[in-house]
Amino acid sequence: MEIRGAGNLLGREQHGTIRAVGVHLFGELLKEEVEKLRSGQAGPSTADMQVDLPVKAFVPETYLPHLETRLAAYTRLSAARAPADLAAARRDLEADQGPFPPEAENFFSLLLLKFYAADAGVAAITESSVQGGPRSSVPPGKNERRLIFTFREGLTPALAYAAIADNPRWIFTGSTMSIQTVELLQPPSSPERKGHESSQEGNSARLLEQIARILRLLAETRRKEAAGKIRVPKPPP
Repeated sequence: MEIRGAGNLLGREQHGTIRAVGVHLFGELLKEEVEKLRSGQAGPSTADMQVDLPVKAFVPETYLPHLETRLAAYTRLSAARAPADLAAARRDLEADQGPFPPEAENFFSLLLLKFYAADAGVAAITESSVQGGPRSSVPPGKNERRLIFTFREGLTPALAYAAIADNPRWIFTGSTMSIQTVELLQPPSSPERKGHESSQEGNSARLLEQIARILRLLAETRRKEAAGKIRVPKPPP
């Protein structure tokens, strides 16, 4: 049996998933997927989205010591089909096990980023080490860490203008836009949080928070662009 677009939901790989989440939940997920395919409302999928960021994102053994329990938590969170589902899964876990530790918090944030990225038309978010250019803050010949957003269907002028209005240091190349990672790690100006981002945990949280904010901005721009509510200024003749 094959249903195109259902990903691995019906594949051999899902034997462990059924055992981890239970037959009832797996049946509900399968039913939901089939209904989306029948109605033609499958929408952008997060399954093939690439998110490769320098953060520690996992459910640690100190939080869930038993392997089967951790696998069930991973599967329940990863099976979410919308941000509301993800939030509900988190509430259930925290009700049983207590607040998320930083690593699990990062894992939750990464999963949430995938929904924001799908809405923004972004297919991949990666970090790479590249040689600094004319607009770089690193010395000539040195490498810098850059975040790269790759768009599924190309980068429209409206999206580029929105990104530049938020931070003029974005660089655009074809279907990608990139910025120095350090640009998103600048600590907030509010005095009560001064120094919070000095730790690695703080940096990870700050980076994920800023990426989420940018993706929401791009998603809102796409919606306005599709509705004809954005007029991009034309370059001077």
